Amino acid sequence: MLVYKVGKKVGNITSIGVTVSPTTHFAATFVWWLEKGVVHGLFVDSTPKHPKSESSPEVQPKCPGGRSDENETTEITALRELKQETGLSVKRKIKLISVYRPRAKNGHLKEGFIIPRSGCRGALRTTPLIDTMSTLSVPYAISLDEALKKVFHNDRNKFHLNFLLSVRDYFVQKFGEESVGPAQA
Repeated sequence: MLVYKVGKKVGNITSIGVTVSPTTHFAATFVWWLEKGVVHGLFVDSTPKHPKSESSPEVQPKCPGGRSDENETTEITALRELKQETGLSVKRKIKLISVYRPRAKNGHLKEGFIIPRSGCRGALRTTPLIDTMSTLSVPYAISLDEALKKVFHNDRNKFHLNFLLSVRDYFVQKFGEESVGPAQA
């Protein structure tokens, strides 16, 4: 777990700041809860659009997240993307926990966070979200084990797969192996 100093304020949330830079960063958040002793999380299905061909590839499940706006920390990006993609915001004084932060390439930070569902407020988005780059499904809940089976095991989804494997490791340490289902290969 990483510890951060208090950083930028967004709405009524003060982030725990990393590095602010004009470089593009990426952040994602796994919103979790226990259901019958098993870790579940909130996901959206993303169907990217390719402007050159106007075709849409396979649907890809993902945790809420995306690229940063200029001068955002990874935490601020995670909070903003969580709100945009799910409709949920983080309650005051709740901190995101960083569980995955791979080595940055070319100065780009990537970071995966977890937050309990009880640390969020608001209603889930009830309609698909369509923009010029992709279509996002309505947020849905599945077990962490099921999510690991759904995430594509390819280079395009490498961050999400490794992030979910780190989430899995975190919960094995916190609640034990039975809380996350069988080990993934």
